[in-house]
Amino acid sequence: MLEDWKSLENQSHPIKLSIKGNHPEIFKADPNFLKQILINLLTNAIRYSPEGGTINLELIYQPTEVIFKIRDRGIGIPESELDQVFDAFYRGSNADSISGTPGAGLGLTVVKRLVKLHQGTITLESILNQGTIVTLSLPVSEVKS
Repeated sequence: MLEDWKSLENQSHPIKLSIKGNHPEIFKADPNFLKQILINLLTNAIRYSPEGGTINLELIYQPTEVIFKIRDRGIGIPESELDQVFDAFYRGSNADSISGTPGAGLGLTVVKRLVKLHQGTITLESILNQGTIVTLSLPVSEVKS
């Protein structure tokens, strides 16, 4: 599946992957849903980052969860709007400041719903004109004996 996000990588926005921890024995996540989540998040990071901006994707394996952190150095989201970014059809007030960034405001809404289906969590931290960090946490299934 990691090959899929590599197809998003281009010369103007390299994606740097780092992996920490040991892969769990059982990690039950629908591969198609997980792919959709990561593609949406990485596409946003690329879309709202300046040319040449590196996107960091960190994969952290922990005993009870798998954490994905996506960090960009893009335009960020105004602090007053952070509570609204997962609302359907919502687009940040500065989203159109970068030309060629169309969107219906549904990407993060879909992501949040897919994360909830996996009983996970998603959080977003952002500083205007400095970038955004999206943290996705999905539980690891326990091994049944």
